[in-house]
Parts: sequence; structure tokens; C-alpha cells
Amino acid sequence: MLDAPADSGSIMRPHASALLSAAALSLALLLGGCRAPQAPTDAASPAAAPGPSATVLPADAVRIDPVGPLARFPALAEAVAGASARHRAAFEAEAAAARARGEDVAGWRLRLAWRGLVGNRYLRVAQGEGEAVRGPGVEAPIVERYTYDGVSGRVLALRDWFEDDAVWPAIAAVAREGLLAEAAMRGTDDAAWRARIEAATMPDPAAFALYEPVFSADGPVMGFDLLFPPGRVAPAGAGVRRVRIPLALVEPYLATAHRDSLYAMAGSE
Repeated sequence: MLDAPADSGSIMRPHASALLSAAALSLALLLGGCRAPQAPTDAASPAAAPGPSATVLPADAVRIDPVGPLARFPALAEAVAGASARHRAAFEAEAAAARARGEDVAGWRLRLAWRGLVGNRYLRVAQGEGEAVRGPGVEAPIVERYTYDGVSGRVLALRDWFEDDAVWPAIAAVAREGLLAEAAMRGTDDAAWRARIEAATMPDPAAFALYEPVFSADGPVMGFDLLFPPGRVAPAGAGVRRVRIPLALVEPYLATAHRDSLYAMAGSE
């Protein structure tokens, strides 16, 4: 499934070759535009091949819906395939260990669905959402985001967009202020949640690894959304939390090499 960019509020509720081939299968041909056309990949293969420990689980316990075709964006395909493989391997290893302890894993399940977003002329975003259920009441959300830059041919972490570390205190301050304000409105601004929010918004790139660019209707990026999985900075029932970092706030710190990608209009070359 391919989505047009949406303008959300600043805070919202919310072996290897088989993997890479799978990541190139089902996102819609609309993901084109960053590079010259290449021949599509038509061979079907599973999103992530099951490991030996999968035999302890029911046949339908793991379902990963890949994005594709991503053959034109190998760095993005590799990131998606790698994330899918990591989630599958960790889940199957835990199931095998639980089964070895004599636990019933019949109700365990892993679900991960990917979709792609065409942002502008150069940027593509792979969005992964799902959950890992390890028995009654033991449910862990899965949230993944990868932003591909067609100019550099790389998947960019948030830190890659900047060339001045002075940006992190600015980002941390906005993120903390937004999350604390939301907690106050929700009535969960007690000491425990304030401590969680403060720990999650330290002025360090590692604190903001999960992000996605926010695109205006005509293509240019107008900010970055920082994403926090359920339960990290708010009760799990509140879903994924987002804080908008306006581009104007961080513009003085932007890396020159990536400015063209941020300001590009919609459409393809």
C-alpha cells in the first residue's frame, strides 16, 4: 500500500538473498522516482525465511507483509529485510526457549506489516507496524521507520540530517516540552511518567532513532516527527506518541549535502 503524505498534528495518538527478494515484492510500482528505472523483480519469496526454531510454533504464527518492489532502492530494501529478519529471529528464539521450559506457545504470534510512502522527488519512507504476542496479556508493539534519500542512495538516521551537534539540545527541549504538556492534559504527569519522558528525551541522537519526515502537500519537508512506541512515554493504551520538530527550528544545523532532498518538490525525475 502506498500513501500520500499526511499532515498530522504535532502530537498524535496514534540465507539474506531471500529476505532482500521478499522486500522487493509488494509496495506498488509507485515507489519509483529516485533513480533511473530498472527491470522489476517478479520472483516471489517469503518476507523472512523461518529458522529452525519455527517448528515449535503453529504454521501461521509469524506473518510479515513485505514492501516492494524495492529493487530500485537497495539500501531501503536491505533495511526493511534486516528489520524483518531481526524480529522473526528474536521471536522464534524466544518461542523455542519457552517451549524448552515446558511453556505452551500455541497462542504466540508475530505480525509485521510494511507500507511505503512517496514523500517527494527524492525521499521514500518505509513504515512498519505490528505486534509480538508471547502469551495472554504479553503483547509488545512493533514500530519501524526507515527514510531513504535518493540523492545519496542511503537510508538516513535522524543524525545524518545535521552537521552540528548543537541541534540535539534544541530537539530534546521541544520533545520534552511537548510530551510533558500532553501528559498534563491526559492526567499522567506524575513523577513516574515525568521521569520516563525525561529519560526518553535526553539530548542524544540515540534517543530519537525512530523518526519520519513530514511532507507538505507539494513535496518539501516541513519537519520531522519523533515517534515513541506505546508504553515508552505514555501508557500503552495511548498508542504511538509523536512530537513534531518544525524544520525551521533545526534548519541552522542541517547538513548541506541533504538540503536538496528536504526542499525537493513532489514528483519524479
